[in-house]
Amino acid sequence: MITRALQNKIFFSFLICFLFVVFLFDLRFLSRHYDWDAIVYAYNINSDLIWRIFYNPHHLGFESSGYLYLKLWREWFGKDSVMFGLRLRILISALLFLFCFIYMYRKIYSDTLGAIVLGLAVHFSQGFWFYAQHNDTPLIHSCLIAALYLFCVYFTKKGHSPISLITLFTIQLFGVYFHQSDILFLPLVPISILFSQTWKGKNFELTQKLRYTLIYCFLLIGILTLSYLYVGFILLNRNLSSPLDSERNFANWLFLYATKDKWGNSPEAKNYVMNFYRGIGDAFLNFEGVKNGLRVRLHSWEQRESLPYNLNLTFWILIFCTIFFQF
Repeated sequence: MITRALQNKIFFSFLICFLFVVFLFDLRFLSRHYDWDAIVYAYNINSDLIWRIFYNPHHLGFESSGYLYLKLWREWFGKDSVMFGLRLRILISALLFLFCFIYMYRKIYSDTLGAIVLGLAVHFSQGFWFYAQHNDTPLIHSCLIAALYLFCVYFTKKGHSPISLITLFTIQLFGVYFHQSDILFLPLVPISILFSQTWKGKNFELTQKLRYTLIYCFLLIGILTLSYLYVGFILLNRNLSSPLDSERNFANWLFLYATKDKWGNSPEAKNYVMNFYRGIGDAFLNFEGVKNGLRVRLHSWEQRESLPYNLNLTFWILIFCTIFFQF
């Protein structure tokens, strides 16, 4: 009779071998697509200039961690193939996330086959596959937030402890470092704490929950605030006395995207319904660079150009209908 512990060890070993095969597959078919962002990020990282590495305040961790990684890459492989090395970093990060995703899903739901199938579905969705081979920001911070969600679910069911909060704190902190937008997910951990029933195996009182929630939030926001102040005022030598439109002004750097028309300020009204649909559709079907626009043609199911998008829209309508009828 195989014990539960032995099953876990066998699955752990299998998962490592399985993802190594996936890694070889991805390496064999590694995309050669470069766009402007990928080239600029590689240039910033490879420049050895602090002001370039921290030029983008909305993802402090992406280029700075890439800079540290590139130092090791140069030591081991020389100064050539910088872009390949940086893309390899993203690919390894993607596969580490898949390992966590499959392993944690199985641990939470006790479903080995479902974990593997869902892991492959995530890997071969167009958005994940594309950005896993691309020197760009979306993948790492998205993986960190997805991992944070899984760990929150797991610790909510299992119970919290100092180790669990340190784990969640670290994941969330680096998630925000890799992209500012991840601060939107700050409530995940407090919610996990509030819904958990045990603390170190004992009953988790409401007063304890509120105390740890407040400590968690203050520490996270405090460290993030100090990080931005340190990078802005100390590393980049910004100040508050320069004109607001000057690059020397701290606020101008901190709100960089909001000051650029092509980034933060849209020159025209945004259609959020269209953006939402295209965001979902592009994540599964459409590579970057294809002409923008609604590609659904409900009256043209026989055309090969429209069929995938028609099916995609139908798929999402069925998903939302299924969710609706569950209630």
